[in-house]
Amino acid sequence: MKTMNKICLKTKFENGLFIELLDIFKTIPNGKDFQWAVLPIYEPTYIQEKAQDISSEVSKQIIAMKVASIDWKKLLVLSDGVGQFIDLVLIGCKDEKNLKPYPNDNEMFKTCDIVIVMFDTSYWEIGCKDQKLMDRFIQKFKHELK
Repeated sequence: MKTMNKICLKTKFENGLFIELLDIFKTIPNGKDFQWAVLPIYEPTYIQEKAQDISSEVSKQIIAMKVASIDWKKLLVLSDGVGQFIDLVLIGCKDEKNLKPYPNDNEMFKTCDIVIVMFDTSYWEIGCKDQKLMDRFIQKFKHELK
């Protein structure tokens, strides 16, 4: 099993604008090729009307099943419609059976193909097994690395 590379990003670009989830997604050229899930920590702050139904659906799934599966198209709408997340754990896996809560971060980062985490609006942590994708993240966010 390939080990995942991880980077930490500040929450703001060099120019002072916030790094949003959509900025991160724009770096993933093949997001639709993965199965995606939001893990139990899910606290968006401001939600635009276009994302309210999806956000409510995700919240209900998390309460009921402890993980909310979501397809790439809905994920893009959600990321475009939520101004900022307080805490977020999002995983992308080629194998759907890996969409589950993990006992610890090390296991999650080792098992999942892509992991995107927002910690208390303080910083992003991004990990992926694909070195070319990791290089894209490093190139795009080179001035925002923590």
